[in-house]
Amino acid sequence: MNVKELIERLEMDYKGKHGLKAKVLDVIERKTRVKDDQKLSWPLTLLYEQYSSSSNNTTTSSKSRLVYGMGRPSSSSSPSSSACSRALWSGKFEIDSRTGFVPWSRPVTSLPLAFARWEQALATATIGGQVSLADLDHTQTGTSSQKWREDIAKAPVLDITPLEQDPALLRRAHHVLAFLVHFYVHSTPPDPSTTSILIPKSLAVPLVNVSQKLAIAPVLTFADTVLWNHEIIDHSLPLTRANIRPLTLFTGGPDEANFYGCCAEIELRGVEALRAIASFYDMVSGPGGKGEGNGEKDDEGNDADIDEEYILEQAAECLKIVAGVIHDLSAILQSVREICDPHAFYFAVRPWFRGSDAAGPTQQAHWSQPRWVYEGVSESEHQKLELSGPSAGQSSIIHTLDIFLDVDHQNSGHQTEEDDKSSTPLAPSACPHAKLASTSQNSISSSSSPTSRCPQAATLATATTATVNLKLPNGEFMTRMRRYMPGSHQTFLEQLTAYTHTESQRRSIRQLASRHPDRLMGPYNEAVLALKHFRDLHIRIACLYVVSMSRKANGVPLHGGGANTGMPSMCPAMRQRQRQLEPVRGTGGNELSLLLKSCRDATSRTVLQAN
Repeated sequence: MNVKELIERLEMDYKGKHGLKAKVLDVIERKTRVKDDQKLSWPLTLLYEQYSSSSNNTTTSSKSRLVYGMGRPSSSSSPSSSACSRALWSGKFEIDSRTGFVPWSRPVTSLPLAFARWEQALATATIGGQVSLADLDHTQTGTSSQKWREDIAKAPVLDITPLEQDPALLRRAHHVLAFLVHFYVHSTPPDPSTTSILIPKSLAVPLVNVSQKLAIAPVLTFADTVLWNHEIIDHSLPLTRANIRPLTLFTGGPDEANFYGCCAEIELRGVEALRAIASFYDMVSGPGGKGEGNGEKDDEGNDADIDEEYILEQAAECLKIVAGVIHDLSAILQSVREICDPHAFYFAVRPWFRGSDAAGPTQQAHWSQPRWVYEGVSESEHQKLELSGPSAGQSSIIHTLDIFLDVDHQNSGHQTEEDDKSSTPLAPSACPHAKLASTSQNSISSSSSPTSRCPQAATLATATTATVNLKLPNGEFMTRMRRYMPGSHQTFLEQLTAYTHTESQRRSIRQLASRHPDRLMGPYNEAVLALKHFRDLHIRIACLYVVSMSRKANGVPLHGGGANTGMPSMCPAMRQRQRQLEPVRGTGGNELSLLLKSCRDATSRTVLQAN
């Protein structure tokens, strides 16, 4: 599609939109700054994307998707042109131009009849309400939970071959089996005579097999609880926070429902940044999609086929968009307290998320936190299993922002004297929200209806998961969290990293900003500081939702528990176990305050300093 065709489409679809017309004219007036009309396609395409994505009309969204996939055409219109966005929206990475890492297609809500055993077991645990958290002081027998677990243990191992050719069915199978595993483990009363818990082969074997097909960890993940955990309310409307509801809940309560649904919203809000980043990489790639250009080089050895002034203008605009999106994420993060009660979340929802290593990477297995053993899985294979719980650290959009802005979680570059301080744990007194915990229960209604907010902080705070030595850089954690993402998303992040840092200096927005500080240092630092502010807020909210809750010796959820509320109380023995797991850890065993501070400090180190 050339410039003329783009303008015709814009006039046809957005007739009368004077703001768009003004922007298009501005682009055309800059024609003298580029070498041919085809270079104009990129900014016009971006404008078309922005206006299309803001429309609620599904027909318009379909049209805009065609433009996203087009990218910036080369002079030869070869298939390899616009490599970044062409590959991004091609389906290879399972990323949609409208919904990002959240699948656009209608989700599978039930597996084929041959797998009805799994679906029925999940329905019994959730809708039937027959499975509850284990009562650690043994004051209740949990008869219904025990019967449910016995049925699981006696069930046959099902062959997943009929699912292997359909990614949507594999995702549904992983979602169902992972929830079943966590229901099984956390409804099992602990046995002081053992340090392990056996996951029946009826769950363990198919979950491992499905996970290998999806290249994802065989345990509950962020993808299971957020990306793949929704159904669309009205199929005639776009996929938005208001138009989805969660498929599976441990508690059935509104806090958990808001928690999952709103985390999906932050994924959807990040799509605008994803588009801007892809468009930036298209612009700097050169006609061949790999920066070959016409063979001419500038004084710094970069391809000279694209006007430098034009690149700087568009880079600044891209950074502005990214910073704006991150500021929105911070506002969503801060609003978590409006819809998710800390008590209900910590005592009723959070326990279900724990993986096999909640006691910490250096702690020996104990009856209060037994290690998981997958029956039917060989010892050599079992040693490779990643068995932590869900975490917002597994959110691909956050990793994408880190890669684009070149946040160095490995401490391998742009270090400062602050590095030595990054391993200092966050003291209790440093938590500005700790004192709010005792009063927040009166101001927060856990029965409020879902609203357009996202408790992203609570997600990461309560489900930060990894078996790592926290004396090492937090890059170990970030790298490990990728293994809990869908394999296609892992591949995308790997290729994005290589694309940004190994082929052309021009493709690194940080290096570009450092070479042109007068033009880009300001916009670049604004985006980085926005991300740093996001992580500052995260630390504060983590204090409220996890640190302060764990230190309330007599803390109980606002819900008294029982079948009607769907919010089981945490018994005295369970609270005692929480105190035994000090320092405060995420569900996978990480020392929470240390990890969050390390991520924040890595972002601070990324800020460019004036010479």
